[in-house]
Amino acid sequence: MSFEVQFRNVCVDIDKKCILKKVSFDMKPGQLTMVLGANGSGKSTLLKSLAKSVALSSGEIFVNQTDLSSIPLADYAKYRAVLTQQTNMTFQMNVEDIVLMGRYPHFNQVPHSIDLILVEEALVLFELIDFRNRKYDSLSGGEQQRVQFARVYVQIAHMEVGGILLLDEPLTFLDVKHQVSFLHLLRKLVLEKQWAVLMVIHDINLAFNYGDYFLFLKNGSLLAHGLKSEVQKPEMINEVFDMKVRMIQHEEQSFFSY
Repeated sequence: MSFEVQFRNVCVDIDKKCILKKVSFDMKPGQLTMVLGANGSGKSTLLKSLAKSVALSSGEIFVNQTDLSSIPLADYAKYRAVLTQQTNMTFQMNVEDIVLMGRYPHFNQVPHSIDLILVEEALVLFELIDFRNRKYDSLSGGEQQRVQFARVYVQIAHMEVGGILLLDEPLTFLDVKHQVSFLHLLRKLVLEKQWAVLMVIHDINLAFNYGDYFLFLKNGSLLAHGLKSEVQKPEMINEVFDMKVRMIQHEEQSFFSY
């Protein structure tokens, strides 16, 4: 099955301010695309444009050769999952019920057996079995984030090629151990499920350790994009973030020192 996401000259204006300017790039299945840039560069807006939660001012986004604007949101939600920066849930719900929310686009009122199977799978995968009956608001920030990971996972877990996963700074509330664990799991899922994943991230070294393709935004424009070998350069980081870095080679790994 051929599957691709294509941005073509995408512009987004919000309150008469240009947030994204003629952004064009492609996403492919089995590829983890990292979005990098300073605060206010348009990273979250880029993700929201593909989530279909912000309107384009001009340009087009194609999903599997279909204009995204013509895809009903209810249909899109069956193969596109989004984890935003802030997921506020003040009402009390059990962890298991929140994970099941990821399957809401797939059933009416009563979940099917596949929905329950995928929830169980997610509870194991994200180490939440012991939390399944806990109230969500009793969990720490990091534990809540793992619940949200499980929720977006089950939304598209049935997809073998064609799933789109959008993650906006998902590592924010995680400690170092769970950051690394999540990224290892994400890489595994990207390869196994052949999802197209777009992830906004601030940690440059983690991005290059785990990403396949990279987008560099500055002032709403796509300054550069490409594979690791094409864009992992100190001068690129210097230009995007207005800071001086140097690259250090350690065995087979390269990383930036600030």
